[in-house]
Order: sequence, then C-alpha cells, then structure tokens
Amino acid sequence: MIRELQPCGTDGAYQRHLRARETPDQACIDAHAKHVRDWEQRCREGNGPRLPIRTHGTRSGYHAHRRRHEKPCEACFTANSEYQLGRRRAAKSARAEVVAPC
Repeated sequence: MIRELQPCGTDGAYQRHLRARETPDQACIDAHAKHVRDWEQRCREGNGPRLPIRTHGTRSGYHAHRRRHEKPCEACFTANSEYQLGRRRAAKSARAEVVAPC
C-alpha cells in the first residue's frame, strides 16, 4: 500500500526532506515550526498525548505515575515500597557482615 506524499508546506514534507538529507524549503520550515509550537502548547495545557501506563503494579509503573505528576495507584505504590524495603534489608545485612567480629 503506497501512501500519498504530503505536499511541501507541511510537517510531513519537512520530515521527508530531512530523511532524504535535503535542505527543507521555507514553507516546510514554517510548517514544522508551527507544528512544534502547537505541540508544545498542547503539552503545556495538559492536552498532549498520554500513553496508558502499561506496567501497573511495578516499580516502573510507580515512576511512570511520578513522571506524570500523578499520585501513584495502590498497586504501584506497594510494588515500589516492597522494592525499597528489600534494598534497605540488603544494605543492612551487608553492613552487619562487615561489622561482625571474627
């Protein structure tokens, strides 16, 4: 299936110029600048694309919530807490082995 090429003066044409290692024309540069401005505006307003968190209940899911400035769900919070608890226990046992008398 062959897709129709975007005409010059669009962000798609700007990207095509770059892929072909060509210098984009002024119309394509202007279209790309508008695309970037619109994207940044949508993100500032909170209307940017939000991909769903696919790793709920894991430490990775916990950090995905934090990057979005959201309160982590209970499953993600618990997973991160268990991970941190395991790290503290491992560090404590490592310190105990070093301090133990011979």
